[in-house]
Amino acid sequence: MTRIRIKGYKRKGYIKDVKPGPGVKKGRISATTVRGHLRVDKGKPGRTPKAQRWFKPTRRLGWDKDMPQEKRLRVAIASRPGSWDMHRKNLSAFRALNALANVTTDRETETKARQDARVLRRRL
Repeated sequence: MTRIRIKGYKRKGYIKDVKPGPGVKKGRISATTVRGHLRVDKGKPGRTPKAQRWFKPTRRLGWDKDMPQEKRLRVAIASRPGSWDMHRKNLSAFRALNALANVTTDRETETKARQDARVLRRRL
């Protein structure tokens, strides 16, 4: 897992309630220096951290959500090796688009990738 460095800092002392309830006992927390350390990268909220990004496409599709559907399909199939037969190209492009739809956080990309994967699945 990817780790990130947390910088150290100095902390002031303060008074803290040690025992809650009636007859509260106060305790003094002394000033100290917190050392820097390494922590597992958890990323920004709403974003997958680098440590957990398991989807690493082996080949670029050339696919873009702003293209018309026919062009998206043509580009996805054309990105597969030329020596493959059409069935294998369709299957490979279907799997790549399905994987993209499963991992993306963009709603529009997900719906268009699912639509294209559905069309390619019908061709199999």
